[in-house]
Amino acid sequence: MMSHQMREFNLILIALDTLRADHLGVYGYKKETSPFLNEFSKRCIVFENFYAAAIPTQPSYTTVFTGQYSLTHRVITHGGKEVINPESPWLPNILLQKDYLTCAVDNLASMKSWFLKGYEFYINPSVSKKYFQMIKAEDVTRRAFEWLEKYYNEKFYLFIHYWDPHTPYIPPENLIKLFYPEGKNPFSKDKRMEEFYKTPHGKSWSKTWLKKDGKLIRDPEYVEALYDAEIRYLDGWLEKFFNFLEDKGILEKSIIAIFSDHGEVMYHHVGFFDHHGLYEENIHCPLIIYVPGVKGKRVHFLVKHIDIAPTILDLLDIKVDERMEGKSLKGYIEGSLSEPIYDELITQECAYQAKWAIRTDEYKLILSRRKYDIHGLPPVELYDLKNDPMEQKNIAGERKDKVNELKEKLENWIETMLKKNNLKEDPLKKTTPPFSKNWEKFVNRYGYW
Repeated sequence: MMSHQMREFNLILIALDTLRADHLGVYGYKKETSPFLNEFSKRCIVFENFYAAAIPTQPSYTTVFTGQYSLTHRVITHGGKEVINPESPWLPNILLQKDYLTCAVDNLASMKSWFLKGYEFYINPSVSKKYFQMIKAEDVTRRAFEWLEKYYNEKFYLFIHYWDPHTPYIPPENLIKLFYPEGKNPFSKDKRMEEFYKTPHGKSWSKTWLKKDGKLIRDPEYVEALYDAEIRYLDGWLEKFFNFLEDKGILEKSIIAIFSDHGEVMYHHVGFFDHHGLYEENIHCPLIIYVPGVKGKRVHFLVKHIDIAPTILDLLDIKVDERMEGKSLKGYIEGSLSEPIYDELITQECAYQAKWAIRTDEYKLILSRRKYDIHGLPPVELYDLKNDPMEQKNIAGERKDKVNELKEKLENWIETMLKKNNLKEDPLKKTTPPFSKNWEKFVNRYGYW
């Protein structure tokens, strides 16, 4: 059992942006992307089935810090015009009020102002970059070192946000060869890439970063190798960071949660090398929690982004805000809980598409709220996750009974949430996904995607 003095521990939250769970060895990946995390996770609680309740970046992180679903905190899209519900709780604010010294090494506040709330120190290493996602793990880690050198003896909360697995994938050249066979040609034509380059999304990206030596990359496995090399590069800097924590005696005084906001599609779905679509690649995320004095273990039960904030507060012996809709995972961590707390996941996306999904152990239903789909996908998709874990065969037409059953569950949940939040209609019905028309225009205007 854990000591009751949890409130005396520091808190470090580490976000590994755009990192899909199944590209880590911790989660079964066979390639050597994460040797440090693989080893360190043996000392941690690894949540094997941690899922995003809303994607991509802005709704996801807002969900993490409020412990609320998107229909409650109101941020349902990435890059949209919505502002956060002023009545939503905010984890950094709560910790600030409990006398934690608060710091973020991050740049989300350059996207939306509410991400600045609750921080006495806000360090943005990307202010000199053309695009927010260009910041590298070395820059982020060194800023964290500098701050910790001054303040590690105080009770603190530190949020560190790494962007490396996010596009554009620009890892050190020497790491790419670890994941791409020597002698293979990245310019060899591949039917999947040729089809991708015909789409509006593919046409835009072919002009920007999908190039090597000035030539268009045509092998999707090479792009995946870039992604894996970025993870390996990040893993190396995480090792340096944790070595620093051990050297300073910080590690044994700190609760640490490592997570991602969403995953990344490679080339098995049409959202090539991006994070739109409610497929497993995008919504299944890593969650690894280190608690001093607690032995490492693996938890198989379904948990969600909304659970991070209440879990952190519970571990720190701080009363969980009643407005939070997530559940504390402390019982799983300390061993007093061995039953599932959720039967299903409900999640949504509004970036390229306006879609809802409901996922059970056996099936996933994806339901569109708009007639237009940037990829021309059908408005209803149903997948048998047991027999088709890669979600390659849409069986909605042949399993209308299951479609109707899951659709009723999903719509009832949405209706309940609308009533709870005094909303007249589902906001996904009236919100235009910001990237559905002109990706390049958005990126050049705002400096992120």
